[in-house]
Formats: sequence, structure tokens, C-alpha cells
Amino acid sequence: MIEKSQDHYQIIKYDGDVAPELLNVPKSYIRNLLFLFFISVTLFLGLSFIYGFKIFFSDLKKLDFTQLKTTLSPQEQLENEIKIITNENKILIQKLNSKSSTLVNDTIKDVQWGLLEIPYAMKDLRSQKKIKLENFELTQNPTEISFQFNIVNNGAETEKVQGYFWVAMVHGTQLFYYPFANEWAGDIGLKFTQGETFGVSRLRPVKTPFSKKLEMKQVRFMIYIFTREGDLLHYQLSEPYVI
Repeated sequence: MIEKSQDHYQIIKYDGDVAPELLNVPKSYIRNLLFLFFISVTLFLGLSFIYGFKIFFSDLKKLDFTQLKTTLSPQEQLENEIKIITNENKILIQKLNSKSSTLVNDTIKDVQWGLLEIPYAMKDLRSQKKIKLENFELTQNPTEISFQFNIVNNGAETEKVQGYFWVAMVHGTQLFYYPFANEWAGDIGLKFTQGETFGVSRLRPVKTPFSKKLEMKQVRFMIYIFTREGDLLHYQLSEPYVI
């Protein structure tokens, strides 16, 4: 039973056969307990609120809003494709009307062409540095060698780079070409349009598997990247890899 007086509460405690016990609890003590409880709840809710907003804004910063693009209608998509094809046709017509030689000239003597045919009236666009290659990695198992890297667009994401790429694995005098991934035994060279197509606005991972031969001890890789019109965007010879 609780009895209230002016400055304290009196609590009579009953405990079975034991005589009742009178407890005096100051009102200030109760008020302090309630105040501490209120402060604790307020602090807990406030810190939870602040932490929640911190997590929210942290996740918000990680979002890549540049990837959010307005969805085009089917008609707009078709119009864009027509513009791309029309522009490519103009470039190809200009090449056909040009007198440029398809022989290797002084600007591309550093490229080891192997069995790749040099595209007609090819331009060397490597100095424009539209793309770069990063994160080279080689993995292997008893039957396969996998060479991986990323094609990175150096320009704005709105300036999508498209074309074809070839990867040649060099072992001694043998050449193995991806996307064929086997030693080429044809009577004619390989055309750039037979390579794997790509389009990159930001980054495009590439994985090129090759068959592994027992006699292989060390290999290197040659990477050729062309525009859709057959101009050379990039050429790179990798470091040696021990098999």
C-alpha cells in the first residue's frame, strides 16, 4: 500500500508472516528516476535517428546517378540506331573512296599483326586514348587458360565506344586467337569483324578462355581493339605469364 505525504511516499511492505515494513521514498527520488528515464529514451531515439540518417546518406553517396538514364521509347531507340548506322555508312563510303594503303605504315609498325588482316584504309586512333585496359589477370586449370581484363571508357559515359576486339595468346611461334580460342589453320587471315563485339559506356569486363597444352611453359597475350568501321583503337602486348 502506498500513502502520499507532502515530501515523500510511504510504502508499506507486506512479506508473509513477517511484520509489515514502512518504507519512505522521497518524491525527489521518484522525480529524478523519471527524469533520467525520459532523458535516456530521448537520447536513444535521437541517436537512432541520427545513425539512421547517416546510413541513409552514406548509401545515397554510393549510388551512381550517372547510370540512371531516361528510358527511351521504341521509336527513339530506333531513331538512334538509324543515326548510328547512317554515320557508320558515311565513314565506310569515305574509306572506300580513299586511296589509303592497307599496308603497314610507319605509325603502326609497332603492332604485331600475326594472322589478323589490316582493315582497309584503317586509321590509327590510339593517340586519342578513347579506352584503356585495366586489371589483367590470368587463371588456369589443367585444361584451360583464362585471360581477363577490363575495357574502360576514358571519355564521358554518354560517349559510348563500340567495336570489335581480338585477343591472341602467343606460345613460341604458335598463335591462338579468341574468340576462336584455338590455333588458326585457315588459308586466309582473320578479319576484324570476326572478333567479339563490345560496347562500353564505363567499364566492360572481358574473359577470354584458351585451351591449355601440356607443352606450354610461358605465354603472352596480344590485344587488338577496333572501331566498328575498322580503325585501330588500342593495341597492347602483355607481360609474360608462367604456365
